[in-house]
Amino acid sequence: MTSQLRSVKKWKYDVFLNFLPEDFNENFVTDLYKRLEDIGIKTFKHDGRSAKLAPFSTEISEAIEESRIAITIFSKMYAFSIRCSEEITKIMECVDNHGQEFFPVYGTEPRAVLRKFSRSSKASLERSDREKVWICKDALSKAVDIAKFNKYDYNYSYPFGVFCWKDECIEEIVDKASQVMNIPKYPVGIRSRVEEVKSLLKVESGGVHSIGIWGTAGVGKTTVARALFNEISCQFEESCFLPNVRRVLENHGPGGLHHLQQKLLSQILKKHSVGLANFASCDEIISQMLCSKKVLIVLDDMDDNHQLEHLTGKHNWFGDGSRVITTTRSFDLLGKHDVFYRVPELTNNEALELFSWHAFQQGAPVKDFEELSCCVVDYAKGSPLILEILGSFLYKQSTKEQISALYRLQGFGDEKIDRLLIIILDALDAKYKNILLHIACFFRGKKKKDVITVLNKLGFELVNEIDVLNRLFLYISEGMIEMQDPIAQMSQQVARDAEQGKPWNCSRLWHEKDMNTAFSANQIARTHTFSVAPLNEANQKWKYDAFLSFRGDDTRNNFVAHLYKRLQDIGINVFKDDVKLERGKIISTELLKAIEESRTAIIIFSEDYASSTWCLEELTMIMECVDKKEQKAYPVFYNIEPSDIRMKTESSSFAKALEKHREDFKANFEKFATKHEADLALRKKDETNHKDNLEKVQRWKDALHRAAGIAGLNVRKTANGNEADSIDKIINDNFRNMHHTVSATEKYLVGIESRMGEVESLLKFRSGDVCFIGIWGIGGVGKTTVARKYFDKVSHQFQRSCFLANVREESKKNGLMCLQKTLLSRLLKEKSMNMASFYEGADMIKRRLCHWKVLIVFDDVDDEDQLEYLVGNHDWFGGGSIVITTTRNQDLLRRHDQLYSVPELAKDEAIEVFSWHAFQKPTPDKEFLKLSKSVVDYAKGLPLALKVLGSFLYKRGIIEWRSALDRLKDTGYEKIVKQLSLSLDGLSHEEKNIFLDMACFFRGRKRDDVITILNSFGFRSEIGTDILIQKSLLYISEGMVEMHDLIEQMGQQVARNVDQDKPWNHSRLWHEQDIKTVFSANQRTDSIKGIMVPIGSDRHICKWSKAFRNMPCLRLLIVKGEEARHHDPICDPIEYLPSNLKWLDWSYYSFVSLPADFEPGNLVALIMTFSSLVEIFKEPKAFDKLTILNLSFSGSLLRTPNFCETPNLQKIILKSCVSLVEIHPSIGNLKKLIFLNLENCESLKSLPSSIQMDSLESFNLSGCQKLEKFPEIQRNMKSLSELLLARTAIWEFPSSIGQLSGISLLDLRSCEYLVI
Repeated sequence: MTSQLRSVKKWKYDVFLNFLPEDFNENFVTDLYKRLEDIGIKTFKHDGRSAKLAPFSTEISEAIEESRIAITIFSKMYAFSIRCSEEITKIMECVDNHGQEFFPVYGTEPRAVLRKFSRSSKASLERSDREKVWICKDALSKAVDIAKFNKYDYNYSYPFGVFCWKDECIEEIVDKASQVMNIPKYPVGIRSRVEEVKSLLKVESGGVHSIGIWGTAGVGKTTVARALFNEISCQFEESCFLPNVRRVLENHGPGGLHHLQQKLLSQILKKHSVGLANFASCDEIISQMLCSKKVLIVLDDMDDNHQLEHLTGKHNWFGDGSRVITTTRSFDLLGKHDVFYRVPELTNNEALELFSWHAFQQGAPVKDFEELSCCVVDYAKGSPLILEILGSFLYKQSTKEQISALYRLQGFGDEKIDRLLIIILDALDAKYKNILLHIACFFRGKKKKDVITVLNKLGFELVNEIDVLNRLFLYISEGMIEMQDPIAQMSQQVARDAEQGKPWNCSRLWHEKDMNTAFSANQIARTHTFSVAPLNEANQKWKYDAFLSFRGDDTRNNFVAHLYKRLQDIGINVFKDDVKLERGKIISTELLKAIEESRTAIIIFSEDYASSTWCLEELTMIMECVDKKEQKAYPVFYNIEPSDIRMKTESSSFAKALEKHREDFKANFEKFATKHEADLALRKKDETNHKDNLEKVQRWKDALHRAAGIAGLNVRKTANGNEADSIDKIINDNFRNMHHTVSATEKYLVGIESRMGEVESLLKFRSGDVCFIGIWGIGGVGKTTVARKYFDKVSHQFQRSCFLANVREESKKNGLMCLQKTLLSRLLKEKSMNMASFYEGADMIKRRLCHWKVLIVFDDVDDEDQLEYLVGNHDWFGGGSIVITTTRNQDLLRRHDQLYSVPELAKDEAIEVFSWHAFQKPTPDKEFLKLSKSVVDYAKGLPLALKVLGSFLYKRGIIEWRSALDRLKDTGYEKIVKQLSLSLDGLSHEEKNIFLDMACFFRGRKRDDVITILNSFGFRSEIGTDILIQKSLLYISEGMVEMHDLIEQMGQQVARNVDQDKPWNHSRLWHEQDIKTVFSANQRTDSIKGIMVPIGSDRHICKWSKAFRNMPCLRLLIVKGEEARHHDPICDPIEYLPSNLKWLDWSYYSFVSLPADFEPGNLVALIMTFSSLVEIFKEPKAFDKLTILNLSFSGSLLRTPNFCETPNLQKIILKSCVSLVEIHPSIGNLKKLIFLNLENCESLKSLPSSIQMDSLESFNLSGCQKLEKFPEIQRNMKSLSELLLARTAIWEFPSSIGQLSGISLLDLRSCEYLVI
């Protein structure tokens, strides 16, 4: 329904920008707006007034309704804006009711948006009605939910204010918006062409006019027509753009014209279905219904007058002011049109700019590519299509092969465009190439989802291949897969290129004539250049990877011996008859079976190959397996030419050998005929045998001809006859992708190709160097999987290779020396390695491997010693070697050349991975969809969690699913938690404590604040935090401490793992039930180090505060939450607090003072905002270590303590302590005080008469309305840079004010009594 509505809705704007101005530097939204407008996307952007204060106007509401796309930028403070909340509510209404597209862009975490809205809604409730707040919250939740499972989800950690991320984010948004709007991303030259057409259309004048836009394929006719339509359609009562008319008619056959007529009326009349009997009777209906309407109609890609006759008829079909636009390649179709416009090719300057945008993402070529760019522009002859294809192909590519391929184009002559496109096609992986050819030959114009279904049935197992081909070879139009005609023609030509006169040798048939020829000829098809579908091969169980067919006397002890050894060394399972056949076996039966069970047959043709009837029988059997079992045959021409095997000349050794076989068979026949002359039955048998033998020779000849025609390798012409290089090429041609296809260690590797591509890109320019690559990330994210797949794919390219799995585990079990032995044994193919120590082992690795080109993967490394004694330095290995290390600890990779952080799965990837494991298919069952989304949301893109949970839930019912989800939210899944907790093994005691504190208490808090708190415990938390980041256990986002949800849950589970039913033995408490149990039990515990009391639970610790006496090790007590509120007064007074406390943070403390028995000598921070304190202690107490005192918003506070007892104070915050009347004079002597905030202390009348705070940097007295005198300055307080005195009653400054020489900000606003 939504898609239908979208096709008939008239939009005033293309895009509405929903954002909070205060959260952005001006550049981001301004640049996004300009970029959208530059490419013709009409965008509504409200002015820069404060969104917090500006009302939600009727103008904005109407703009949202009239916008086709709404782009919402969720920023840090977005949820605090009333207007933004009302805008998103309206947007969600339009998404539901008007088919509006919604693109979310995140400058903050999605969950943070909802969390902050919940926080801000409390204030909103005071200013607005409850129902309105809930409507806004529901809309915001819906928006975030759409983002989670919508393909339009841009999640940039913080693109705003960071130049490169900002540009990347803007380009991503513009790209997607332009696809929806069918607007070119880089509209070079479009504006001038649109203006030329507009001048011909004379939209403002009356009458009905038609214009024909024509030109060559790919010149931009549709682009111009679409841009014009988008710009002027709002000036007409109704409008309709019918794309790809020719293709629609081809796909729908005889009913196509009727379909288009219905579509035309449906769009213009805004009806989802129009009942029309047939296209002939429809002419009159169209004219009747549209004759009074001012309409704009575009008919795109017409190729027949019949189409025009029944779609737009005559001028009197339409109302006054109507305009009809036709695009076509044929000028002859435009005879009845009023005016014509031929779309010109791009000028050289325009062409160079367009090519540069696609190739370099800027308007001019980058340095060193100017000549190449001009060369391409010259070849393209101003065709935008060719420029886009070549530019997109070269984007971020700069290999010598690709550049030289383009320079070779000058010899292409008349077919250069096809050749250009074929070069690009040749650069595709075989899988992508097959998909493209299938679409070009069979599926062009079909629904995307149907094509994906068919291709999956053929065994392609598509993930994002269509999207990869999109924008370069394909495009999606109204859900259909389309391609430009030159691309389709080129692809079809490639499919037919085998032998034009022999269609049975083509890979695909679709022309009737070709099919008639192929079926009537009844020929055996030769090996396909591109296999029709990989399904059979993927499912075929092969016993051997390769079968070697050769003439023993010619090659057994030289070429074949070397080839066989090389194949074995790289792990290829090879059948070689003199090695594999057991004594006593019937050789013909055994060989027959071996050929059938081999994936690839390598046929080494040598001088005397055909002299062996055994070799010829092998070859015949191989050709049969090629036909029936999709076996691959690969001929190697060893010191002979393919023409010898085709037996074109009498001197061919193969022709002579076959003639010799005929003569031998004839001689045998004559011999036995003479012998059996008297026996008629035997003579008849001899004749039959002779006939069979002659037919056998013919089969041999046919097999030789076929084998000679298959692409293979000519040893003489490869590397000047170098046999070693020839063997390398054989391996590269046949086994490059074998492991990638069949050796997968994981069942459903969604997203693996893109991650492997990123690893490969790190090695692009290091072909001859030794390269160390580090792959790192959190546990379970897929590091080993990426490394294993890369290893399987490229290991054949190295002289030796070794994947050393589970290094951490094996090192603990067996020691480093065992790993060294395993490494050398696998690389050197030696069963036993003798070494006295791991020092000797390291030396042996260096000496034995320094001349070898090796590929080594060290998986799951967790200690520097492992790298030092296994990997060493670059000079341990030969040129071209690659060493890959996977680890959770980035710090171990300091000596590596390139690093790759494995990202979590995207949301659509995560859904697919989970579905494969839970349902054995790529999407969830309908009734499990909501539950599946909940599981995927819990896993947060972690493949390990998705696999474990999916496998656990496989074939379980709804009730079991819900039960499992409840358990996940509480304690997590044991197997996942256990795997992730391995990341803690290498941490020191202090680092582990830092991590557990962060996981239990500090996630989402400012990094600097957390560092301050942890430092108060004596930790070196700056270093500890860096180590945790390097180990992928946490990250910093917008200055906040963050970690993966499952890492947080693992940390919390570790803190609770000891005696689950006895929480007094846990190290940290934050669950209400655990807190209640501990305090009511009043058990002595030395385990508890920190407590964070959730909202509403402080009654437990007040009721049983004596329990604090049994917690001598408690160092942290937090009693507050993000949504803290003042509870009703609690009758039970606090009797005791532990003297070991270092950090006490208790918001809304309900008592007039701290317990008299509390000794605060160890306290570093006392934070009691919104408290009921009148004074801190009734009797003086020593705060020797106190550095932070924050009693802000404590409305009952009357006086401060004697600051002589707090010599180390660095920060005092008494903001809005409205009853405070007395500041102890000793405050003026605090030598270490840096920050003093007394803002809005309305009752404060005086300060100490003098101050000498040497370290003070910021002093805030704003809002102290009764303060009349500023104290004398005893000495030069040069550190003071901020002095804020706004809204005070100060009437004069002392003469010593001149001592404040470092002031950079002095705020004297509203100081009405001040005399200067």
